Amino acid sequence: MAVPDSAVARLAAAVRIPTVSTSDFAQTDTAQFGRFGAFLRQAFPRVQQALTCQKFNTYGLLYEWKGRNPALPPLLLLAHYDVVPMQPGSAAQ
Repeated sequence: MAVPDSAVARLAAAVRIPTVSTSDFAQTDTAQFGRFGAFLRQAFPRVQQALTCQKFNTYGLLYEWKGRNPALPPLLLLAHYDVVPMQPGSAAQ
């Protein structure tokens, strides 16, 4: 199955946003997390229309896609959008 060029372009744009988290939250560029949220809203407008989104701790996002039959068991998909910086000198490890 071929992946549409538009999907590849959205993925490429998403991974260019430097959502780097550090153990010292004061050093984290939180503006990038806001930028990523804005990117999701712009890049996936139909998702924004069909799903509800709740924010947790400012940058945590929970999307809920309600099914037609609430008696069926739910499905949970989980991901994160932050990256951890590589420690200097650890590239060979």
